[in-house]
Amino acid sequence: MKDFKDAISYAKQIENEDRRKHQLAFSYENVNIYYENKEKELGISDTILSNYLKSFEIAKTISDKNTEVPIDDKYGLIAYLSMSLGHSYVERNDFGTAEKYLLNAQNIYENKKYNTDPIHKAETFNVLSQLYIKKKLYQKAIEYATNALKFEKQHSFPHERKQTYEHLLQAYLKIGDNEKQNSTEKNLQLLVTV
Repeated sequence: MKDFKDAISYAKQIENEDRRKHQLAFSYENVNIYYENKEKELGISDTILSNYLKSFEIAKTISDKNTEVPIDDKYGLIAYLSMSLGHSYVERNDFGTAEKYLLNAQNIYENKKYNTDPIHKAETFNVLSQLYIKKKLYQKAIEYATNALKFEKQHSFPHERKQTYEHLLQAYLKIGDNEKQNSTEKNLQLLVTV
């Protein structure tokens, strides 16, 4: 934890305001690495959410016109934090707030003005799929999971692919599509045995 606190302390000393904000937002988000390993402890999920919110609010204040922090970095960070916040709210069953943040992330990832990481787009679509399964909107869940697979292929990330297949399997089970359920199960088994 000391290293994370040191990173925040060093970030606060950066002279350029936008670079300082970028590093602070990134540092507060990174503190959650420590807390995610302690997620079973009482109150930790509130601390994680608080860090994401703090980081998100700081990131939004970075100027679009500053040369120290490229616009892709700013919006990539905001989109990632939106996805992380959305996931936190899905876990809390606050679906309205989760959807707001997740759709914000989706809008940034789909905006051609920004060059963002396709794996984070896949993650966002995956969390949206999870959200819509919980909301019992299975067709929407299938749509987002299918899109997640498309973007995951651009940047192979087996863990993300596994989660996506699990979401597809759940949705196909719920709507009774046995053919697609069987196909998805085979893909999932292949992924797990590799």
